[in-house]
Amino acid sequence: MEVDEPEPTLPPLPVPDELPAFTTYIPGERKRSRGYYAPPPPSPGMSSSSDPAYFSSDDDPALDNYLQGRRKRRYVGSWFDQVPASSDSVMGDDTDPGPSSNPRHKRHLKRQPDSGVWVGQDAATDTDGDIDLPPLAARFPLPYPAVKRIPKLGPEEQRAQSIVLACVDDGREDVDLSQMGLASISDYVLEPLAGLTPIPVVEKDVPFVPRDPILKLFLGNNQLSRFPSVLLDFQHLTVLSIRNNRLTELPPTIAKLKNLTALNIANNRLRHLPGELIDLMESAIGLHTLNIHPNPFFQPKHRQHLLDDEVLQHIYECRTRGRGVDGFLVDQDRGDNFELFTTVLRARTPVQFSNSAGHVLSKFIFPDMAQRLTDSSKQLETEDLGSMAIPQTVQQHLESSGESKRSFRPRGPSSLLATAMRVAARSKDAESLPDLLRTDGCPSHLADPLERAVVVNKMGGQHCTVCKRETLCPATEWIEFREIRRTTVDKKKTAGDGYTASIKHMHISAREDEAWVPFVRRGCSWACTPNVLDPSDKNPLVNGNF
Repeated sequence: MEVDEPEPTLPPLPVPDELPAFTTYIPGERKRSRGYYAPPPPSPGMSSSSDPAYFSSDDDPALDNYLQGRRKRRYVGSWFDQVPASSDSVMGDDTDPGPSSNPRHKRHLKRQPDSGVWVGQDAATDTDGDIDLPPLAARFPLPYPAVKRIPKLGPEEQRAQSIVLACVDDGREDVDLSQMGLASISDYVLEPLAGLTPIPVVEKDVPFVPRDPILKLFLGNNQLSRFPSVLLDFQHLTVLSIRNNRLTELPPTIAKLKNLTALNIANNRLRHLPGELIDLMESAIGLHTLNIHPNPFFQPKHRQHLLDDEVLQHIYECRTRGRGVDGFLVDQDRGDNFELFTTVLRARTPVQFSNSAGHVLSKFIFPDMAQRLTDSSKQLETEDLGSMAIPQTVQQHLESSGESKRSFRPRGPSSLLATAMRVAARSKDAESLPDLLRTDGCPSHLADPLERAVVVNKMGGQHCTVCKRETLCPATEWIEFREIRRTTVDKKKTAGDGYTASIKHMHISAREDEAWVPFVRRGCSWACTPNVLDPSDKNPLVNGNF
């Protein structure tokens, strides 16, 4: 019978002759540990660690000598140019390092363009003397982050908010807020619609493709007196019905809604439409429904200044707006067959000239929008398109400054006052600034223009009709009476790259009092005015005026 031999094991560790006083040896244990009763370790100079000692050179002050104490030399100078303070100086022996063998030089500072930090030259050393440095710029406290205040909502707005949030949660694209008795609606209520995501239609064997929302908003039969400015940022808004309200004006930035297919602004208190709506009608590819009547629009008092010549109409559009009557024909995104709304100029009012304080200088003055409209105040004077009444003060200024020549799309603001108005209207205290200007010692004549600029800025701003420059305080204003027509275009290609276009027009209203629609135009300076037509310009290619 065989006896199993024991499994070989490692020999025990040898017991050293002497153990440090602060360690405790436990036989059979490979790990050394300090006992609970052991005294604290001695000073570094008397350390008897089992690790091999690393001795440092006397020239290196960064390393320690474990057994022979800390014997180091004192050094003076910068980190890149250190020299011993004394040949026999040892830490603890001398209190004064003594003079350096390297003479001290005055430190010359220079600026590094890359880092923007002042550093010393290579031959310089640190000194305790005074250094002439440029004074530091005054530091202003950092502005606090803007805190969005939640407005206090009335019961009608709260009900509208619940409907908006339900549509956003369910992905419904038809938002019906009509007949809710809304006298006003806060932007805070409508803002969630910007993040609406439609629910996709999932079909078998059809790949999932996300799409943009087709937002339809209905605000009819309410009591709104102000157009909700937040709607101007909804790029996916396709249907907008705001009929039967109390709107007195539409914002010029309504032209930003390029994806509109239907717009209903009937039964409001509109006296005129913004001229930018013409650009929207000509640029919006899918706009097929436009309801603007009935509204108490301005009407011309006399119709003897009628423009019915197509050539002169084309010249007027090119010189005033920079685009001809049939500019839509060159739009390649519409295809060969399409419909759109176009306008044709019939008459215009005289130009109202105003100074920087908003005081009217011309004889022609627009009716006050706050005044109750009557049959007599509803009719406006018209002017011959071949002439323009200019105040003598304005004429002298244009001749002396040479600003009679207009330019399209200039750069920069028209004046320093226009820049100040724009900055003040965009500040957080814009609403209180007009009241501050009306106090003693302030330029009170700027309070009314600034108050109008604040209102225009809230509605998204406006641009000059002629030069397209942004302006909050227009210097010139006039109204153009135009006919709105539904235009059908049928293009047919010819030999080569040419084509022929068949164009048909149809009026949107058969009533005589609704045939001419007023569109307001604005200029940023006295030089931005409508073009004055000359009968000799009827053949522009011959006269070289086109």
